[in-house]
Amino acid sequence: MKTKQNKNNQITNEENAYDKLVYGNYEKAKSSDKFINKQSLENQFLLVENISFESEGYQKLLTLFNNALSEGNEIEFDFGILSFDRDARFSLDKLVPTIHQKPNDHLVTYSLINSDNTVLKQYNDFVVKLLNLQYYVEIFKGLIIWKDENNLIKVFFAKEWTNAN
Repeated sequence: MKTKQNKNNQITNEENAYDKLVYGNYEKAKSSDKFINKQSLENQFLLVENISFESEGYQKLLTLFNNALSEGNEIEFDFGILSFDRDARFSLDKLVPTIHQKPNDHLVTYSLINSDNTVLKQYNDFVVKLLNLQYYVEIFKGLIIWKDENNLIKVFFAKEWTNAN
């Protein structure tokens, strides 16, 4: 019995070590003083742009995000397209967030930059401004985007993203 418990502890320790390796960038970004969580991002955006939470434009933005995430589709920002791919480092069977420069021909791409809705464009511009200041921006719960010193957009995410899909 004791051997089985030691074996289970060893597996748990190995899993924890692997999770720290794989999700370490997310945890590091989240603990940075340049981290802006999703709630703060939304509140700052609404305040700076003088937009009501109940406004039609903002509700359209939330609907666009919900649709894209629930359907596994893409969201286009100025810096690239947030998409979902398989990456063996994180999971063999789950899709994980990534950034592409071209849309996937097989998916719907919701655009924040080619829209008649000014709130979508304002949100895009607001996020891009924060990225240019090298903030870690949590655009969805557990999903952080960041622009590194080489002007490359990075996506860091919590383990829950590989458990949720």
